[in-house]
Amino acid sequence: MTTMLPTAPLVNQIAELVEQRTGIAVRAQMRDALPEIIGLLAGDDLTGYYERLSQQVETDGDWLQLIDAVTIGETYFLRDQAHFELLRQRLLPEVIARRRQQDDLYLNIWSMGCASGEEPYSLAITLHEMLPDIANWRIQLIGSDINAVALRAARRGVYRQWAFRHTDLDFQQIYFDPTPTGLAIKPHIRKMVSFRHANLFRPAHVPAFTFDFILCRNVLLYFDADH
Repeated sequence: MTTMLPTAPLVNQIAELVEQRTGIAVRAQMRDALPEIIGLLAGDDLTGYYERLSQQVETDGDWLQLIDAVTIGETYFLRDQAHFELLRQRLLPEVIARRRQQDDLYLNIWSMGCASGEEPYSLAITLHEMLPDIANWRIQLIGSDINAVALRAARRGVYRQWAFRHTDLDFQQIYFDPTPTGLAIKPHIRKMVSFRHANLFRPAHVPAFTFDFILCRNVLLYFDADH
């Protein structure tokens, strides 16, 4: 028996609601897949599903499932290596040197759209390698995402081999412990990162810090120009 897909008006109403609430440009990015996704999540009560979404906040059950379905979550350690080289060779050394001159050892870094945590953990490892006196630094390293399912994986910090496809064996052996389900980030790296659920369209979700760096490519790729 074939599941009947939602009609275009219902799809557009739900897509518009998603874009208003989250900025995720689902109509442009998931045009072909969206009817099937919504049909699977809504079941036989499409109107009721839309009404529930309208009444719920983004941390409620229907929203959590929908956001998980329309976000990619594709990431791995040291992704966008050119960005990490820029941080390691130029940007971080400049800020670190300035803070040492000021005798005020702190860094605030925000990884937006951190998904399952590979980017902020990669940043933590980078800082660990660059700061021999890291114990003397006050480091605020935040990873945020709108996808609560991905954040649970980030907090767990256990990764399969595919997450290491752009790293060498030394990277894995130094910073991870083998477990029956994958490689677990070592505790001293894990504790450097705090994770939080954040919808950037909700001002209350935005961390109240002045940041030295904000990595936001993984968020901006979901937005259209206006958002």
